[in-house]
Amino acid sequence: MERIRKPSSGYVLEQKNSDTITDLQCDEDGKFLYFFMSIDASLRGFWTCIRPIIVVDDTHLKGRFEGTMFVATTQDGNEQVYLVAFWYGDSENNFSWE
Repeated sequence: MERIRKPSSGYVLEQKNSDTITDLQCDEDGKFLYFFMSIDASLRGFWTCIRPIIVVDDTHLKGRFEGTMFVATTQDGNEQVYLVAFWYGDSENNFSWE
């Protein structure tokens, strides 16, 4: 019997929001490596009404889910924080930035 896989949440986001960008990468054994996501509404807002400066920050996760979570943010016209994208990788290395 062939195993049926449900579509990933990234796939569903891309189907419902046509310009949403997601990327999920796994190793040869199917183990999770990297995930990137930028939602369509964030991208449209960024190109139309956001200041053209992006700040990238990260936080190092410990324990069971070790790795690094990165966020790209900017400010809108009201000087509020505006999320552009986020991604998760194993650490700050060359492979997670490709």
